[in-house]
Amino acid sequence: MEKIEREVGEAKARGEKIEKHVLHWQQYADKLKNDIERLIEESTTNAKMRCIACSCPNIMWRYKLSKQAEEKIGNADKLIEKNDKFKEISHPRPRPSGLESLSDKNYVNFDSRASIFKGIMDALKDSNINMIGVFGLGGVGKTTLVKEVGEQMRKDGTFNQVAIAVVSNDLNVKEVQSRLAGSLNFKFKAMADDQEGRANELWNKFTNGDEYLIILDDIWEEVKMEAIGIPCSNEKKGCKVVLTSRNEDLLSTIMEVDRNFSIAILSSADAWTLFTKKVGNSIQSQPEINSLAHEVCERCKGLPVAINALGEALKGKQEHAWKTALDKLDKYMLTKIEGINPSVLASLRVSYDMLHSVDAKSCFLLCCLLAKDVEIPIDELMRLCVARNLLDQNPCTLDKARNAVRTVVDTLKSASLLTTGGHETVVKIHDVIRDVGISIAREEEAFLVDHGALRWPRNPTNGPLYKAMSINFKNIKGLPDGLVYPQLHTLMVDNAKLSDLEVPDNFFNGMTQLVVLTFTRMRMRRLPSSLAKLTNLQMLYLNRCKLADIAMIKDLKSNLEVLSLRGSSIKALPPEIEQLTSLRLLDLQDCDELMVIPRSVISNLTSLEEVYFPKGFEKWEAKKDEQQDTSSRDNSSLEELRGSLANGQLTTLHIDVSDIKTLPKEDLNIC
Repeated sequence: MEKIEREVGEAKARGEKIEKHVLHWQQYADKLKNDIERLIEESTTNAKMRCIACSCPNIMWRYKLSKQAEEKIGNADKLIEKNDKFKEISHPRPRPSGLESLSDKNYVNFDSRASIFKGIMDALKDSNINMIGVFGLGGVGKTTLVKEVGEQMRKDGTFNQVAIAVVSNDLNVKEVQSRLAGSLNFKFKAMADDQEGRANELWNKFTNGDEYLIILDDIWEEVKMEAIGIPCSNEKKGCKVVLTSRNEDLLSTIMEVDRNFSIAILSSADAWTLFTKKVGNSIQSQPEINSLAHEVCERCKGLPVAINALGEALKGKQEHAWKTALDKLDKYMLTKIEGINPSVLASLRVSYDMLHSVDAKSCFLLCCLLAKDVEIPIDELMRLCVARNLLDQNPCTLDKARNAVRTVVDTLKSASLLTTGGHETVVKIHDVIRDVGISIAREEEAFLVDHGALRWPRNPTNGPLYKAMSINFKNIKGLPDGLVYPQLHTLMVDNAKLSDLEVPDNFFNGMTQLVVLTFTRMRMRRLPSSLAKLTNLQMLYLNRCKLADIAMIKDLKSNLEVLSLRGSSIKALPPEIEQLTSLRLLDLQDCDELMVIPRSVISNLTSLEEVYFPKGFEKWEAKKDEQQDTSSRDNSSLEELRGSLANGQLTTLHIDVSDIKTLPKEDLNIC
């Protein structure tokens, strides 16, 4: 049943129509499943039935199968045999345009931009135009405007679907392909590293007869449309492209767009309208600050990103706060960051300064360490905050820490420093705001952020002072040795090309104060021996890595609380992991090659609060027979989770069980 469900799910994700005989098969299978679940529920007297994937704590599941249930399972086995006769599961069809709204719910239709908005709409309806450009200063509102255009044109039926991807100044074709596919809810058949195969799939998608609008946001260099899979020639009338950039020449000369539109700063009237909307009634209720408010608004130079942030920061503030803000604006206007308007920089810096919560400031700077133009999981921030001990409340459980971080995120969203992502569990940060945040972090916290690097940063004078480093390499063969960073508490390294990476054995010798270490997309034959010296390490990420032997992680048992191997190519979890008795969170999601989770490893992790197993992991040992010699069993069983559950620590268990026979006979306090 799982095989058919998976194939049907993949077909639905591709927007294909499921064959009728398959739907009938599913209906009967669902009915059979419901019958079994009903029998199980009837056999339970003291608990309610819950889904095995739910993560709510303290709910009892009781599974006791009657002879009738066994008969039902036999019927299910017969049903499974029929799926071999299915020649086709589905067939392609045009996808309906039912995606979430592109536009910002707080979008303001400014009078000064009405003509530009209409001009872009008209150009996209012109049969002689295939590609247009939209350019303007960072923070002027290009992205918001083109998203609103896309939403309106989807609603009026000009385009069936709108695909959008942020390109950014570190062009990564595979990432752009993934973002376009994600915005269409389209699943690739090609492997993640098969750029050409994915390009062919996108090309076929965009030329299937539907009308597509493709938005490539924030381009900094030439983009080869064919490499991504975007058809933009005159013959492909069903597909049109919108590019946004800060560089007019890039759009007109290099990308050779058919029309170019300039997004200017807001008019004084529109800027004041937006500012008063953000500030609220405080201006009307306090006449003495009216003139100060006009001065502050004028300093924002008509840039929405500055107006939003500063307006939120000054909402409800007294006269003295407005005067302080003006003084700081004058001070910060002298600071310069390449590519950012000084007014924007000053406004955002004042907005940051006016955050009263230390937690909010720390969390904001953490966001700036992460990759640009991506959705940031709130859980990711929680893990970082816990590892760095940044939360004033010092929550005693991960669940309480998660709630505290959500409160902090709400504060940052209210301050317009973060925005809501595509789901309530993620947030986003505007690239201009992030650049300003990096500047603050570099100045106040000795952070180094270098994304798109070709080599290890060369800064021998300031290097020893760094406290946090986030480096994203385009392509690198190895890491240097002899590095000395005595104050470094956070190191994040991402190797975008997933190439073989030589990490010297003594790499960590000079950074023994590390608390957070994340290695992403690396292919390592073995872990460096100096890793064992990181006795203060509380969070270790080895995500999307090609790994061999990782048994030496056991040497981090003193303090390691968070371990993530998400998406990595491990085949067996080493039994030595059970020595990590301080471990509170274990993340094995997307470890598709994982075959072995040794018995007793999980149950011996007595501090474990949250564990995330890979979806589709099917190697759980079946319920043990009383006659069976337990020493012959190699893999863990669900019964072995009882040890972790008994002490009440474990609150979140993400697990996928396809075989009901693996469920324990007695009650199991998981959900």
